[in-house]
Amino acid sequence: MKIAICISIVLPVLVDSQQKPEIEQKIEDSIIRQINTLREEASKLSNVDKAQKAIEKLEYSLQLFNDNTIKNNTLQFGLYVDLSQVYNIESIRNELKSIEYVNKAEALATEKDVKTYDLINFYISLGANEYEESKYEKSLGYITIAYNILKERKKKLKEEIGFSSEKKLEATLLEWFVSLNFSLQNENELLESHRRLENFYEENNHFKDIDYYYALGSFRVGRFYQPNNADKAEYYFNKAETKGDRNIKIYSNVCKGFAFLGAEQFDKIPALIKKLKNFQDLNKFQELNLHEIASRYYSETNNIDELTIHANKALKLLNTSDEPINVLNFNSKDFEPITQLKYPILLNQFALFLEQTNKPELVTTSTELFKIGLKQFADRIDRKPINNHFANYDIIRNRNLKHLIQEEASIEVKQDILSQIERIENRATLNRLLFNRELADRKSNLDSLFSEENKLREEITQIKQKQIEKDTLLNQQLFELSLQLDDINQQLINENPKIFSLNSSEFDLSSIRLEKNTKVIKYIKSENELFRVIISNSDISIKNIGAYTAIETDIISFLNTIKNLNNSNGYENLSKKLYNLLLSDIEIVNNTIIIAEASLRNLPFELLKEDENYLIEKTSISYVSGLSYLNSQLYKSNSYDENITFFAPSYNSFSPSVNELAVRGEAYNLKGAKEEVRLLNKLVDGIVFENENASKSQFFSLNSNSAVLHLAGHAFLNNKDPELSHIVFSDNEEDNKLFISELYGFKSNAELAVLSACNTGVGGYQDGDGLISLSQAFMYSGIPATVSSLWSAPDISTKQIMVSFYGYLNEGLTKSKALRNAKLDYLKNTDNLKLKHPYYWAGFVLYGNDSPINFNTSGMPFYYWFIIGVLGTLLLVYLFSIKKKNSSQNARAI
Repeated sequence: MKIAICISIVLPVLVDSQQKPEIEQKIEDSIIRQINTLREEASKLSNVDKAQKAIEKLEYSLQLFNDNTIKNNTLQFGLYVDLSQVYNIESIRNELKSIEYVNKAEALATEKDVKTYDLINFYISLGANEYEESKYEKSLGYITIAYNILKERKKKLKEEIGFSSEKKLEATLLEWFVSLNFSLQNENELLESHRRLENFYEENNHFKDIDYYYALGSFRVGRFYQPNNADKAEYYFNKAETKGDRNIKIYSNVCKGFAFLGAEQFDKIPALIKKLKNFQDLNKFQELNLHEIASRYYSETNNIDELTIHANKALKLLNTSDEPINVLNFNSKDFEPITQLKYPILLNQFALFLEQTNKPELVTTSTELFKIGLKQFADRIDRKPINNHFANYDIIRNRNLKHLIQEEASIEVKQDILSQIERIENRATLNRLLFNRELADRKSNLDSLFSEENKLREEITQIKQKQIEKDTLLNQQLFELSLQLDDINQQLINENPKIFSLNSSEFDLSSIRLEKNTKVIKYIKSENELFRVIISNSDISIKNIGAYTAIETDIISFLNTIKNLNNSNGYENLSKKLYNLLLSDIEIVNNTIIIAEASLRNLPFELLKEDENYLIEKTSISYVSGLSYLNSQLYKSNSYDENITFFAPSYNSFSPSVNELAVRGEAYNLKGAKEEVRLLNKLVDGIVFENENASKSQFFSLNSNSAVLHLAGHAFLNNKDPELSHIVFSDNEEDNKLFISELYGFKSNAELAVLSACNTGVGGYQDGDGLISLSQAFMYSGIPATVSSLWSAPDISTKQIMVSFYGYLNEGLTKSKALRNAKLDYLKNTDNLKLKHPYYWAGFVLYGNDSPINFNTSGMPFYYWFIIGVLGTLLLVYLFSIKKKNSSQNARAI
């Protein structure tokens, strides 16, 4: 953790005795001494276990200050700084209170009587806080302010803290610049900041206190070069080792070892292992580093005996018991790993070293270690995000899936492994949403509840890690925290049972019961391999389909071909090829639920062909984000006051990009979408918000109880940065973009959200995160299903498909069957071969719950409206053909 030095030092506070009567001055001096004493006591308590007591002392100090109307900016500033920092300690982490005191301190920062030392450390602490949040640019800004203050007020600073301490503080700031440029991965700025630190060190190296900062800065430059340039890394690590303390010397050698291994400079490793062994009393993590370097070296050089020795020692360190470990005869029942997140990562590394030998006994042990690693990820009570460790997690997931295939595991074992994977990835999805809510103005009570839940889980984990069996005090703390966690969980259930259930650590695939004649097909991309999992009520089968990149290339080609209206038949060969790759060995049943990853999320499986038949002709297809979305208990059918609430916005100043214009041209006024809404409203009676009434503020103030929300406006899906995906409402309001993170703060009991107009994709087909994130955001708002388009939906076909879709919903069909029938009706009733091209009808997909919707039936029967829809389509086809004919004549005339 990057922290500022000396922040907790309390400098004596001077008062102007000439301005007050002597007795008053004595009282005030006494109060100030009391406050300074409390601050000193609080500074010694500001650690994980005693931070709350520090807060109590500091808040009481501030109360004394305010109650006695003391006029002393330096003291007041110091109290605000202390409080801002202690509220930011990990075990407390009250962001609102911390920011409150930061703002109060900043308001005083310009006052001349605030001590220079306090001011510099205040900005260092702000930089440290931003650094902890990985906001390196902002952190650099605060550190720059601190450094500028030091340069401008150097004389005053020396008077406050002395010459030696001033040099130490300057060295600290110069090292901060190195650290931040390392984090920003800016090589030129990193080398320049290190040059400035080195020059300062050479001018002031008689001050031994600054050796540490020069060594630390050199170490960071070495870390920058470690992955890709072992020689440069060694050069800077040697500088760090020469001037560093014991820890820097040890870690400089550890990192040199990793650099040599990465560059396959194996000849340098034996001497380095020997050097590390000569350090006395290595801590557990340092010992593990030593064994990791040695194990990889001996694995690479096929020295099984030495590999076994170091792997045994490492696994013993990773085990909670003191029992010896033998990787040649490993029993997973004797191995209970310690709980810190970094240790599943290390476990994964040792499993890889053993696997690489291809020695049967060691490969068997590696398989067991991969299983243990997966369970650790799934069971972590503090639920830290896996983002920074995804590469290691993906290896663990990959090996577990391969093991299920190779061992022909029982259905119970498959259910257990798949349940663990689901728990890990569900929580990762929620964490990503929580960490990317900065675009949202509206936050729900869920934000604070999840924040409180995560804080409690972290505290429980910290206590469990240091828990001693007979420690009554720790056991009591653990019991009380568990009660608080139960209370938070109950509040989460009350606030949004869907979110709680989706992200519960108790998901169990064996509890999921599918409808009759239903199969789930889940595709998992792992380590550039594509796995397929088929789930029915009686069986689970898993297959490694092959290299993902080759399949991705075919998918992208297929999607590009579909969008090329001049290529009427080119997509068919790719359609059949993808069917053969993904589905040919599966018995297709009436209902198919697809769970896809990466580019497969963009693939409309309905279009895949066996012989001359589309898959949609054989089965109803729906999509879900994960296995936990299959839980039928998530979805309860409701009765509604209104069938549908329609939004049909207008765009008076909307300025689409060139790419967007290429898709829709002048149709950006969405005239066709408005006509569609009016027609649908006659079919299934609802509420219509049109033109300027279809605003974002109106959406958030909805109080109607509707079964469906129908949004006939622009929706932009961003696969590069899913959190930037958004729906656009009428532009009569400046704030008219609804980002998907804002949906998390929106609550609705509707059963379906339909986005029927223009969906413009950004960022290519690689991940498909835009669509999946949109579906999940609606789910988190309480809406269990969405219908949206994989590409920009053409007016000429959308109207008929939507009319038909709602008609079938009105008849009581499931959502997937209603959408399937609507598409098949379109194909059946469209005579123009060009309009049968998949671009016109295949884009709409259903994500989420497939249950039917109980509409309030009124008005004319569906078949009347169906006939009207068909006649309307025929008219559109006629106008389309006239337009094409005129275009051809004009072209010939030219």
